Amino acid sequence: MLPELQCLTQAALNLGYAYRTHDRNGNLLTVEIGERKYLFERNYTPFNTETEARICLDKEHCYQLLQGVVPMPKTLGFFDPKQAAQYNAYKHQASLDQVLDTLDREFRYPLIIKRNRGALASQVHWVQDAPEAGEALRQIFNQQSKEYDYVALAQEFIPTSREFRVVCFRGQLLLAYERFAGQRYFKAAYWQQPEGRSIPVDEPDLLAELQAFVQPVFARFPIAWVGIDLIQSTSGKWYLLELNSGPRFQHYIQHNGPETVVAMYQKLLSHL
Repeated sequence: MLPELQCLTQAALNLGYAYRTHDRNGNLLTVEIGERKYLFERNYTPFNTETEARICLDKEHCYQLLQGVVPMPKTLGFFDPKQAAQYNAYKHQASLDQVLDTLDREFRYPLIIKRNRGALASQVHWVQDAPEAGEALRQIFNQQSKEYDYVALAQEFIPTSREFRVVCFRGQLLLAYERFAGQRYFKAAYWQQPEGRSIPVDEPDLLAELQAFVQPVFARFPIAWVGIDLIQSTSGKWYLLELNSGPRFQHYIQHNGPETVVAMYQKLLSHL
């Protein structure tokens, strides 16, 4: 059973709710609250629609939906120029050279090049010039790679002082933690760094500031269960990076124990 589901089932037991597993590993289970049954599968919950989950997965669509609602780094998507001719309508640049020309017009280096549907910092590149950008795009557009994506994103690089994940249910912040990576300038895959760890946020003023920043998201995009990745720039400004409809907690539990995640799930189940 995944660590987050261990916390979920403990929360259910603490509240007197029954649960039942459906697979040998315990990663498919039902929590029973009165006459209602809620089905959980790995890190996914029954609270979001399929459309909402797909928008979270598609970072370009997420940016297009929330741009102007909250501050976000400028982001542009590029369709693989080598995709089949039937997709030519999506190819606004006909070659990799044209993609690089667009980057020169629209951005300043350094910038971020990454997969549109990537996860766990897979194929996230911090590039300092056009040759590095070209190499990053070739890796993402490598159709023989298991990490292939037919859309690559270019994203403005924001020098960052701190990075956070906040977890919300029906617009209410239930858990927040800093994704600490030491003094690294580029903080992707923080958990792989020697100093990388999750630091719980418990300061009331900071929690209130985080809640206030993410609140406009739910007016435009009323997703029920979501992990929101935020950064605070070196100048103190907040930016939203991306949304995750199936947040995981194994790294947080590894560094801080299960108690606060159990408490988070108890709050969630109590809302039901």
